[in-house]
Amino acid sequence: MDLRRVRVWEWLTGLAGAALLGALFLPWYGADGSTVSAWEAFAVTDVVLALAGLLALALPVIAAAQRTPAVPQAAGALVLLLGYAALVAVLLRLLNVPGDGLGREAGVFAGAAAIVAVLYFASRSVGDRRFPEAMRPRLDVAVIPAPTAQGERRDIS
Repeated sequence: MDLRRVRVWEWLTGLAGAALLGALFLPWYGADGSTVSAWEAFAVTDVVLALAGLLALALPVIAAAQRTPAVPQAAGALVLLLGYAALVAVLLRLLNVPGDGLGREAGVFAGAAAIVAVLYFASRSVGDRRFPEAMRPRLDVAVIPAPTAQGERRDIS
């Protein structure tokens, strides 16, 4: 595991995934002084959001553990795929409040912002074609001494 392999967009995707997981515990809806978090308000949407956050959080770990850039690229594509499903779910819940008399709280806006950040950073990670120094192949080149003025090799005794 080499942390030098992790690019900046993968770090930012992981941080946005952590923010998404944290937003699931914030109050999303409330009425009359009582609030509910995403875990209490949803049946399936919270699981989709948690999976998107966990996969985004795992992206820097995957990049650090793999020697080839193909695996983090594929994981970033999976983050995008699951992230778009989570974005649709959050936008539907942002526009359509589940229940009568409930109001939107800070968690729904934090969750929407976090999933947008996950999608943005993951798309930048997938689109980034530069590879860190730690991922570049190292070639061992043998140094041969220069020949003498007469054309004789110095390395032969």
